[in-house]
Amino acid sequence: MALLRYHSRPDLRLNPEPRAGIVDSVIIVPHLDGVGIGRVDMNSFEPHITVACVVEQDGRFLFVREMSKGKEVLNQPAGHVEFGENLMQAAYRETLEETAWQVEVTDLLGWYIFQPFRGAGVYFRTCFVARPVSHDPGQKLDTGILGAEWLTPDELRSRRPQHRSALVEKCLDDYLSGRRLPLDTIYQHPWPLQRG
Repeated sequence: MALLRYHSRPDLRLNPEPRAGIVDSVIIVPHLDGVGIGRVDMNSFEPHITVACVVEQDGRFLFVREMSKGKEVLNQPAGHVEFGENLMQAAYRETLEETAWQVEVTDLLGWYIFQPFRGAGVYFRTCFVARPVSHDPGQKLDTGILGAEWLTPDELRSRRPQHRSALVEKCLDDYLSGRRLPLDTIYQHPWPLQRG
């Protein structure tokens, strides 16, 4: 561990100073209200908190065709949790925005940790099970989304080179194995930033 100084002003640049053989590092943290001192493990990283939904209808599963790094890929409806959302709200929103399907989140499938390559960010995916409720074919989909389609497990596996990540098939396999966790497995304590 090294001693780190951090400051809330992005325009402020402090120079690292050697102190007793340790070089202090400066971290600019825009959401802090003032200056502070803390200890941070130098192996720390910025996690990506994401959600996804496995949605089944008549033996077919809802997937999203989207662009990622200039390439068309397949994924479950998925995305990042936004400020003020709980995990289930984020899963519902992402599914609606990417597929135009309203769903009912029924179960927790599991938690998945994925790093696409060495040095990349680490993704912490909470995957839910949901049932389709209604579809609005006139709804505009998120930027980068090419469309939604219903695939059988075999159809998805036949398109493995298009999977956005290894989590696409892993989540489907876990669902097919019968894994389900109750939604109250997740406890979220009320917090002041939560939107009503």
